[in-house]
Amino acid sequence: RLMHGHRYGLVGRNGMGKSTLLSMVASGRMPGVPELLRVLHVAQDSADRIVAGSRTEGASALEAVIQSDTRRSELLSLVDTLTSPEELTQAYEALDAIDSDSAPARASALLRGLQFSEAMMGQRVASLSGGWRMR
Repeated sequence: RLMHGHRYGLVGRNGMGKSTLLSMVASGRMPGVPELLRVLHVAQDSADRIVAGSRTEGASALEAVIQSDTRRSELLSLVDTLTSPEELTQAYEALDAIDSDSAPARASALLRGLQFSEAMMGQRVASLSGGWRMR
């Protein structure tokens, strides 16, 4: 039962639907909520911007972490455009210097350290809850 003049919040683990519930209540899509109830819902804007404003929106969590290594991404793109053997050698040496081949393993270890399961690593970033995206 909600009391006039009181403030309420929801507490729970990431991915349990807290933001979805509050969004539905605030937008008036929740059946049984009186119209007189005033709801202020501050969306997880920063987490949403991370997804909406990036090239990783359709990527899995693992792919997003790998793509965040901008130097590696730039070098891999550069390799596709180079034709000179000397330039290609320099690009491959730069990739070796940053240990580019171990990027997937390093990204996976990082996500495991943030409590991502193997299944979650394969999920699209956009499908993760705001709390998991912030991680």
